[in-house]
Amino acid sequence: MGVKTKVFLVKLGGFDTHAEQVESYDPTMGQHAALMYHIASAMKAFQNDLKARGLEDRVLTVTTSEFGRRVRANGSYGTDHGTGAPVMIFGKGVQPGVVGKVPNMSLENVEMQYDYRQIYANLLRDWMLVDENKINNDIFFKDFLNGPKEEGAGNYEPLPLAQQVISGVNDNFISSRFNLENCYPNPAREHTTIRFTINATQMVSLSLKDLQGRTIKSVLAEEKPEGTHEVVINVTSLPPGTYFYQLKTGFLQETKKLIVIR
Repeated sequence: MGVKTKVFLVKLGGFDTHAEQVESYDPTMGQHAALMYHIASAMKAFQNDLKARGLEDRVLTVTTSEFGRRVRANGSYGTDHGTGAPVMIFGKGVQPGVVGKVPNMSLENVEMQYDYRQIYANLLRDWMLVDENKINNDIFFKDFLNGPKEEGAGNYEPLPLAQQVISGVNDNFISSRFNLENCYPNPAREHTTIRFTINATQMVSLSLKDLQGRTIKSVLAEEKPEGTHEVVINVTSLPPGTYFYQLKTGFLQETKKLIVIR
């Protein structure tokens, strides 16, 4: 939408529970499972929307919580606050995999492996391209470098979390997600075929316009699945001349020239 803000925070509450997180008859059911479902379905919808708009390479999403959870149940079908907790990162810029070792599940309280500031620092450096010296000296680790260190925090430590896939929109980036090909034949006498590619199911509008930009024929206005599609246009009713065919989907559109002859 053109908003210049680089970081947004969206909150989902309701996780501060200690009892009846699961149903007594099924540990995969209950209020905690419902909360996890809300996160999963919301992230799936968000990623699908980014993909449809051609923005999936430009957005990184990170989950965070103010507390972790203990491994052992507390006797009321719930768990109490703990030290360690997982952080999930979504997006095409993520370096896939699990960072860190498998926690010792025999301990009641899962230990912290990485201070959350290490995670943010790495995302600032590798995704938002903030200078490493600025991260160390001005943002997260200044006090650690110049004075006593907080237990578990340490200094800046590189982690394989994310990488810049693209820093701006370019032709190759768009064409792999939204592509309108040259129609054939062109010039056309009776029929011409238009091919286009979209990378997600979405509403597609295809129209013919005259030299003044006026729509003279609506060729297509329907939902199309991901993939490459062909549309055959009959131009026998059009006077000879120059026309334009325009494809629109979401925020993307492209226009190309069509010549009709007799």
